[in-house]
Order: sequence, then C-alpha cells, then structure tokens
Amino acid sequence: MKRNRSQPEPERKEMVALLLEERGASATRLIPILRDSDEAFAGLGPDAPLDYGGSEGRFSQLMPRHKPSADECAKAKRVLFALGMKMENKGFDPTLN
Repeated sequence: MKRNRSQPEPERKEMVALLLEERGASATRLIPILRDSDEAFAGLGPDAPLDYGGSEGRFSQLMPRHKPSADECAKAKRVLFALGMKMENKGFDPTLN
C-alpha cells in the first residue's frame, strides 16, 4: 500500500541488523534500507565501521564458549551427512569456524 506523500513520515526507519559474533567478541551494525519515490527497494545506506562491544538479546552469544573437539566435529559431520547435507569447502579455513 502506497503512503500518501502529504502525510508526515512515520517515526520509524527500515533497517538491516548485521550481527557478527566470534569467541570473545561481537559486533553490530544497523544499515538503513533505502526506498525510491515509488517505495521500491533502492539499496542499502552507506557503510560504516562495525561497532565492537557487548551484544545482548535473543540472537547474541550463540557461539559455544569453547572450540569443539575433533570428536565433536566428527559427530556433527556424521549427523549432517545423515540428514543429507553435503560438506563443501568454498576456499576458507574450516578450522576458523
């Protein structure tokens, strides 16, 4: 539904939340969604540095506190294989995951 341009802008903005997490550190970034005059998606707002610091909430601190052992990694691979998942290295070091 198109908004009537004579009405004031709503007091909200569309944003994409980028949440990065690794053991011992996390970063967040809110990126504004840009719309053209027809309200169609026109891109994302300008880049800015990530804000490193503590993150809290439902989708934070999801990484395990310890690096998985070789046995845990092997078990996870077996479970994924049994579920029909295919392991494929796209050129990055899997030990960093």
